[in-house]
Amino acid sequence: MEYEPFEDSSSDFLPSSEEEDSDDMLPGPSKGKKKTDYKKSQSYSSLSEHTSQCVTLAEAFEGTKQNSKDRHVEIAKGLTTNEDSLEEDVTVDLLGPKNPSQISLRGKNGHRWSAVAGKTSRIPMKNKFHIIQGPTGVAKQALDPLEAFILFISNTVINEIVQHTNVEICIRSENYKDKKATTSSTCVMEIKALLGLLIFSGALKNNHLNAQSLFDETLCGTTYKAVMSRERFKFLINCLRFDDKGTRADRKETDPFAPIRSIWEELISNCKIFYKAGSYITIDEQLLAFRGRCPFRMYIPTKPAKYGIKIVMVCDAGTKYMVDASPYIGKKKLIKIICPWQNTM
Repeated sequence: MEYEPFEDSSSDFLPSSEEEDSDDMLPGPSKGKKKTDYKKSQSYSSLSEHTSQCVTLAEAFEGTKQNSKDRHVEIAKGLTTNEDSLEEDVTVDLLGPKNPSQISLRGKNGHRWSAVAGKTSRIPMKNKFHIIQGPTGVAKQALDPLEAFILFISNTVINEIVQHTNVEICIRSENYKDKKATTSSTCVMEIKALLGLLIFSGALKNNHLNAQSLFDETLCGTTYKAVMSRERFKFLINCLRFDDKGTRADRKETDPFAPIRSIWEELISNCKIFYKAGSYITIDEQLLAFRGRCPFRMYIPTKPAKYGIKIVMVCDAGTKYMVDASPYIGKKKLIKIICPWQNTM
């Protein structure tokens, strides 16, 4: 009778070889426990390797990020050293030119517009100075209106007016049979009184009235009659002269303003001497109302007076003082005065 080994299919441990049986018989952990420990060690090592790789990648990323930041800063500051790199060239193009003044646009008409404002030509405030307007010289000592009036209409001018007016009075007085005070010669005091009445009538807006209305007590009071009679006033106005009538015809050929040119130039000269204009002056024209006989009388419908003599004036903008003035005597006549040699060319 032979012995047969017992085989049980439900058994968990089936030795496959003698070596395996001998290993199972050795002291120490079992085979299943070894496999578990080995798997754990493998997972631990892979985890540590993965962690080290992540740290390395993080450090590399941080370094790259910092390098990129420094690189952009260097590019923005214009400190890039490697100009041959294509990436750096692209970055520079994206950031724009280093000098803002190089940025410009050109319009359709070809005009170039710059992104940087140009230099202004304004004068610095430290180089500006202002002139204080006011009287100069002897004019500072004038205390009343009469002294100020003498500065502009000097005694020399008054004497010249008296001289030429008396010549005209002598000519006209021959037409009167009886010599009266009305047709007598005048003097400096009477001419000053006459000019005072004319200025007074202009200040009261009575200069548009005739002599009969000015000496009417009901209209203008007794001021005019207290100075002179109405007949004397009219006679002096008709005989008033400012130049030599004998040489006037020759002078009027070149200057239509000849009857009053010398007195006018004296007045303008005194206006310049006794006053200093401020920093701001204005140049404009004024139409002096006049409807008498005058070769250069103008008609300007847009002006209130419409008829009169146009005078171009230079005035102080602060005090309205007339610094200089010139009457408009016509374009052709003005050319002859300024350029007397034009006809000979």
